[in-house]
Amino acid sequence: MSETEATGVTEDSAPAIANETVSAAIEHKAIGVVDSVGEAMGEAEKWVGDLQHTVKESTDSAMRSARSFRENSNSHFRSIQDFIPHALTQYKTYENAFFSKVTEELTYAKEHPAAAVGIGVAASLVLMRGPRRFFFRQTLVCRLNEKGEQEIA
Repeated sequence: MSETEATGVTEDSAPAIANETVSAAIEHKAIGVVDSVGEAMGEAEKWVGDLQHTVKESTDSAMRSARSFRENSNSHFRSIQDFIPHALTQYKTYENAFFSKVTEELTYAKEHPAAAVGIGVAASLVLMRGPRRFFFRQTLVCRLNEKGEQEIA
């Protein structure tokens, strides 16, 4: 099958159809290009205007944020400056109370050495791991024996 039979276009009619399509396409493209360039210019102007507006808003927002940050930081800094003397007096009060209590207890331990030794031994037995575990297990075993249950080894 030849090309003319498949397409239905004879060799005589092909150049005429091609010329008509090309001329219509050229005319259409020329009109479309002019329209699209005009539209593109309008859109570009709109885009530039939007960009300028956005930049101006962003700049204004950044300036407001900077002013707000400066004002807030100044107020926080002033409140910290006001709080520091109060905190120092409280610290000195608690420091004096702590050291006076420690010196009082050391004086008491010096005056009553037997009580100090007893308290020290009891504290060491409770604070060390081995004796504490021993006391816990012995207490648990004694409770179970009093209830009449089986002893834990």
